[in-house]
Amino acid sequence: MSKHKFATYIYRFYGKRGIYPLMRSGKYLTLKQIKETLPLAHTLMGEQGWDWSGGDSMDREFIREELYEGVMGYAPEGRVSVTF
Repeated sequence: MSKHKFATYIYRFYGKRGIYPLMRSGKYLTLKQIKETLPLAHTLMGEQGWDWSGGDSMDREFIREELYEGVMGYAPEGRVSVTF
């Protein structure tokens, strides 16, 4: 899967009109932010011994948990995000 297709796939789940929209400080995760953070996501995957699976749902969930909710402080819509 191309980077653009994978970013769009992530956005369809976690963007403003996504199935599980993510927010931080009242703002939704954007497609631009997703594209900009994919290199960091790949770095995190490597550091944690995660094998890239070609952009499947496991890759998407890893990125949501580790990068967007973990590092960047996003939370599901309606929940408060906590950043330190």
